[in-house]
Amino acid sequence: MSKSKLIWEGSFAEIHSLAKVNRNISNLLSKYSRFDFCPYTPGRNSDNSIAAEKEKEGEEIQGGVFVSHQWPPRMTRPARGKFWISMIPWEFGAIPASWYIPMKYDMDEIWVYSHYNKECYVKCGLPEEKIRVIPLGVDERIYHPDNQPCIFSDESVFRFLYVGGTIGRKGFDILLQAYQEEFTTQEQVCLVVKDHGNHTHYKGITMEQHIQKAQAHPDCPPIQYIDREMTEHELASLYRSCHCSVFPYRGEGFGLPIIESMACGTPVIVPRLGPA
Repeated sequence: MSKSKLIWEGSFAEIHSLAKVNRNISNLLSKYSRFDFCPYTPGRNSDNSIAAEKEKEGEEIQGGVFVSHQWPPRMTRPARGKFWISMIPWEFGAIPASWYIPMKYDMDEIWVYSHYNKECYVKCGLPEEKIRVIPLGVDERIYHPDNQPCIFSDESVFRFLYVGGTIGRKGFDILLQAYQEEFTTQEQVCLVVKDHGNHTHYKGITMEQHIQKAQAHPDCPPIQYIDREMTEHELASLYRSCHCSVFPYRGEGFGLPIIESMACGTPVIVPRLGPA
């Protein structure tokens, strides 16, 4: 009995969260699914992508399901596949007006990361019955409490950790201000900042200059800034090397670092809003 095709559109090789989600889901689907799984990155001919090969050849792919999970999100029905599922994270409440018609009438199903996302979409007038909550998770083989906290050696310092782009939507300015107001140079604390996307998708809007200005102030408690790429194993060790993670976002669709930190046994401080 032949399998139905499942074409999954999106990035897989990049380091951002959407690509990480695509990789994790595709790894599981390719092993356990009853579908013939075909990863597809538009404009990229990957050796392991059947869909990309056929796209290049101009051959229409007949399939049962087409899932799109990318940014910006697809808003036109794909030529291939009979059932279109769009996985769309959204952090800002009301959706853009240009999304309304394709989301309401063209997409067969909409997958979101959290019940908060679903509530926002329903309030915008989208049919509740076509929206499914598919929570994100972490690879427990990587993110777990037994990881060695090997990033820092000084155990006398209490480390607050921030992971993510240092942008306004994620509330990093709130954290930076609160940290400087609450602590002094005389206290055994440190704010560890693992920036993300400052050379790629967040380029030009991150706050590294604000961090440098704070670090240069004589009354500012210690801040350690990290902007290099880290493997997932290094990131898991970083969570374990800190005592608490802080994510004071203004808008968020799920908050993947929140669950990564918790999976490593590192408690979190988060707002009482959104998916948290």
